[in-house]
Amino acid sequence: MWLLGFFLLSLALRLAFISWHPAVYTDSVYYMTALERVEGTFILPGYPFVLRLLNRLVRDPLVSGRLVSIVAGALGVLPLMGIARIVAGKRAAIFSAALYAVSPLTFRWSLRIFPHALYALFVLLCFYGILKCLETGVSLFLAL
Repeated sequence: MWLLGFFLLSLALRLAFISWHPAVYTDSVYYMTALERVEGTFILPGYPFVLRLLNRLVRDPLVSGRLVSIVAGALGVLPLMGIARIVAGKRAAIFSAALYAVSPLTFRWSLRIFPHALYALFVLLCFYGILKCLETGVSLFLAL
């Protein structure tokens, strides 16, 4: 229940401030070229795919670029809470998720057209898989 609540809080806050940074930064323009030419770009694996997928739904490259960061930033609370629960217990997991959901730093980077939030999500998922495998002894978590 806590997990779902913090995810929804994180997502709602980010969506409410989707146009907080109206300017598109130089690096954002570079990342947005992933929509036009995937070949020859060195971008986080999966970022161009997610951009194209969201662009088909939204039909606006700027909004779809921001949505990648917003959704990935909000989803980061899920593995983070799992990591904190394994390392320090349920209480630390709740406080970690609450801090992440409203943290100005993670909030800032998840409102811009950068692959950083998606990369952070992948890193957190990897750490969670490693810790869950060590906790349970089930190697399937490493494969996921």
